[in-house]
Amino acid sequence: MSWLAERKDRNGKTASWLYRYRDSYGIEHQRSTKVKDKKAALRIQKHWDAFLLLNGTLPDEKHEDTKTSDEHEIENKIERFLLHKSAEIRESTIERYRTHFKAITNFLSKKRVYFFEQLDTSLMNDYKFERLKSGTSYKTVFEDLAVFRALIKSLVEEEILEKDPVKKWPEIPKKIPKHPETLGPYSDEEVTRILSYAKEKMPNFYPVAMVAFYAGLRAGEIKNLKVKDLDFNNNIMTVFNQKSVRDAGTAYRKILMHPDLVAVLKQKCRLCLPEAFVFASEQSRWKEWAASDMAKICKELDIQYRRFHGCRHTFATKLANSGIGLPKVQAALGHTNLATTQRYVKSNMLDKNDMDKISFG
Repeated sequence: MSWLAERKDRNGKTASWLYRYRDSYGIEHQRSTKVKDKKAALRIQKHWDAFLLLNGTLPDEKHEDTKTSDEHEIENKIERFLLHKSAEIRESTIERYRTHFKAITNFLSKKRVYFFEQLDTSLMNDYKFERLKSGTSYKTVFEDLAVFRALIKSLVEEEILEKDPVKKWPEIPKKIPKHPETLGPYSDEEVTRILSYAKEKMPNFYPVAMVAFYAGLRAGEIKNLKVKDLDFNNNIMTVFNQKSVRDAGTAYRKILMHPDLVAVLKQKCRLCLPEAFVFASEQSRWKEWAASDMAKICKELDIQYRRFHGCRHTFATKLANSGIGLPKVQAALGHTNLATTQRYVKSNMLDKNDMDKISFG
C-alpha cells in the first residue's frame, strides 16, 4: 500500500510530492516524485505501484526519469485505441488512422504536451492553423481532428477520462473545389462511350466497368467479388459491404442484377470454380487498378474524369432519376445512413423536358 506525502518549502508552498510505501517487513520507504503537481504525482504513484507489484522494488532511480515516466500517456492511449479497433476494421483503415494520429502527436510533442489534461481549444486551433498553413488539405485536417476526437470520446465512454478536455473543437470549413465538374456522376452519353471503348479496346476492364455502372460497387468490392456471390438462377449478387459494416445485419447487401450485366458476368464466369475471384486476373495488379484504367479511358475519349467512384455516383443517380425511392437506393449502395445516399444522388439538375414545361402565356 502506497500513499503520497506533501513536502513543503520554507514559505509553506508545495516543493514536491513524496511517494511512500511499506515493504513486506513493515519498514517504511519513501522517494521523491520530483513533481509539484498532484495529478502528475498520482500518475507516477500508479506507475510505481505497478512496477513494485511486478518486481518487488521501485524502478532504478539512475535510469528512471520520474518526469517522463508517464510522459507518453496520449501515445499509449492511441496505441490501445488502434489495438481495439483492429478487431473491428480493416488493416488499411488502421494505417490511415495511424497516419492521422502521427500528425497530431508530432505537433503535441513540439508543444511539449503529453497528457490529455493539457489539451484545450486554443491548442487544437493552433494545430488547425499550422496544418492548413503548411498546405495540408481541409479534408485531411478535418480527418486528423475527427479521429483524435473519436479517441477522446471512447476514453470518456470507458470512464478513463472524466470529460473531453477540449470544450469547443475547431470547425473546418468546406473548401469549394476549383473544378466542380470533377464531382458527381457521368452522363448517360459518357457512360455509353466509356463502355463501348472498353469493350473494344480494353476487354479485361469492360466487365469491371459494367459492374461499377450497373451495380454501384466500390473498386475494392469488385476486386473481392467471388463466383459464389453470383446467383444466376435469381440474378442476385451478394456483396460484402466494404466500408459500412456495423453489425451482422449490415455486413452484406443483395443487388438484383441488370440483364445486360448478367450476360457479361455469365460469360466471364462460365469456366470458374465457386471460390474463385470473378476478376482473378486483376488480383496481382497495383492497388489503384480500376481507377487507373478508368482515367486512361476518360483521357482517350476527352471525358472529364470523375474518379472510379464516380461510377457509384452514376448508379445512384440513375436509380433515383428512374423513380426508385431513396430507401431502395440506400439498400443497393449499402449505406447505413440515408443522408450519405442523398449526397450521392445528383437529381436536382433541370433537363430539357423540365425547361419545355416553362411557359409565360
